[in-house]
Amino acid sequence: MEQWSEPALLIHGVEDGLVSIETAKAHERLLPQAQATYFEEEGHLLIVNRSTDVSERVARFVSEVELGAAQTRDDFPLNSASFDKFTRRNGWVMATLLGIATFASEDLACIGGGLLASRGAISLELAILGCLLGIFVGDFAIYFMGRFLGKPALDLPVIRSVLKKERVERCARWIDEKGIALVVSTRFVPGSRVPTYFAAGVL
Repeated sequence: MEQWSEPALLIHGVEDGLVSIETAKAHERLLPQAQATYFEEEGHLLIVNRSTDVSERVARFVSEVELGAAQTRDDFPLNSASFDKFTRRNGWVMATLLGIATFASEDLACIGGGLLASRGAISLELAILGCLLGIFVGDFAIYFMGRFLGKPALDLPVIRSVLKKERVERCARWIDEKGIALVVSTRFVPGSRVPTYFAAGVL
């Protein structure tokens, strides 16, 4: 099916107990150019019970093909099947992109990696590795900014727009009081990581 580039027609009975509706949906993903027609309350004997409707649908499809009006795979260069095929062959590329995505949102990147792994578009191990390395590099970068640039970095326009001096000073006091327990707890409190890691670097 992945190799078929010409027009396609899918006809399926929603209540089919032998070939499930999920199978038909999977075929639809593999054939993005397919015209899918689903008959409600019909099962495996759809072609017998609704022979007139089915034959009319097939005739209409054949006419469209003969007139050159039916869509082909070339009309869908970016589709679910081709995307999954690309990601399976380029797992390390996807893992790298997931790692980069953590710089924007660690949580969404991890959720996205899990979804890609559930579809088989990337192995779970690679998805975890990509997200882990992205988070590791991103968090250490924040720490090292504080460590090597210090408090004067808070006056830089780019950093000032993200980090407020008051928040960093408050986090510094908390680290002084709570120590490592605070640093660990920030992993579970969205919005607290950046000022805490920066303050840790400064201290």
